[in-house]
Amino acid sequence: AVKNLVEPLGVPAAQVYKVGEGTPEAVADAYTAMLRGQPAAVCGKTAGGMPILDMILLGTGADGHVGSLHPNKNEIKQTGSESQSCR
Repeated sequence: AVKNLVEPLGVPAAQVYKVGEGTPEAVADAYTAMLRGQPAAVCGKTAGGMPILDMILLGTGADGHVGSLHPNKNEIKQTGSESQSCR
């Protein structure tokens, strides 16, 4: 994706945030911390506190699943977190 999409579009590498490796809980916590640590000029927030992102590129797992949650889902509303772990 980086070679065939991000680089040809000229997106600076410093603006690409990959999900790390580890337990689902640790990865979700680390990504949440990364999003929350961004300056408002890089990652603004909605009135409800959710991050405003220009583009999200989701990969698929070996079984074809896509990892994503929607802002109005109960899982997000209940925790107030920008990311969730799941198994």
